[in-house]
Amino acid sequence: MRAATRLTYGSSPHQWVEFRRPDVEGRVPLVVHLHGGFWRAEYALDHARPFCAGMRRAGYATCNVEYRRVGNDGGGWPGTLDDARDALDLVPRLVDEQRLDPGRVVLTGHSAGGHLALWAAAHTGVALAGVVPIGAVTDLHDAHARHLSDGGTATLDLMGGEPDEFPERWRSASPIEDVPLDVPVVLVHGRDDDSVPITQAEAYADAAVAAGGRARVEAVDAGHYDVLDAGSAFFDRVVAVVDELAG
Repeated sequence: MRAATRLTYGSSPHQWVEFRRPDVEGRVPLVVHLHGGFWRAEYALDHARPFCAGMRRAGYATCNVEYRRVGNDGGGWPGTLDDARDALDLVPRLVDEQRLDPGRVVLTGHSAGGHLALWAAAHTGVALAGVVPIGAVTDLHDAHARHLSDGGTATLDLMGGEPDEFPERWRSASPIEDVPLDVPVVLVHGRDDDSVPITQAEAYADAAVAAGGRARVEAVDAGHYDVLDAGSAFFDRVVAVVDELAG
């Protein structure tokens, strides 16, 4: 396996990506992945490495994205969201330098990273074949009302204030308020997810389809973290969905 290449997309020590390419000839597809952790600084990209390793075994180059989180200088709204978008600006460079297929770039993200993937897809100019949010937070207002995360303050910490204090900020940062995307979205979500309920995925898909978009939920009998297990049948479902979008 080729060693990882570290690339930066900003001046912060948290604005970097870990890129790996499978040892195969010719142009390969790319998965850009945004890790979760309820946007908090204590959760970094290291816990997404097994997921990216599994995608490489499936034939994909991977781009594991680090970004400023709540607790980092510049983290929270808007820096965390901006980083998710800005990291995608590296894709054209990677396509040229690493012999990637520009028509087969899929954006994935887990939990809070799924929220960032949906938001970034709506705000980037980089061409994507599709988005695969996994156990994703799609509705910040609903997440806030449910007090999701340990301590129940993750969305409030991200946004820096209550919804009635910053209504436009909350609206603009919530993916369900910004449907449809112009690319297909398949939300992989565990029926047994006790961190982010599957109703978040279902509500997003319903709203996107009602707005004329292409979205569906791929429900699996799994918990919040099971779908990241690269040795599981649940992970095989994730790969199948990415294969479908990558074509």
